Amino acid sequence: MGLTQTSVEGLDRLAQKLGVSRSQLIEMIGRGEISLSNVDKQFLGESLIG
Repeated sequence: MGLTQTSVEGLDRLAQKLGVSRSQLIEMIGRGEISLSNVDKQFLGESLIG
């Protein structure tokens, strides 16, 4: 998976806020345990939201 530096930083901020690693966060998103529609935009960055 290729990501921009901006998206990596956004994922890292969100993962830190949730107390998980970036890998755990991506796993949780992939499993549907976290709904991106419920995540505050300020933690993901505009490039991931669209």
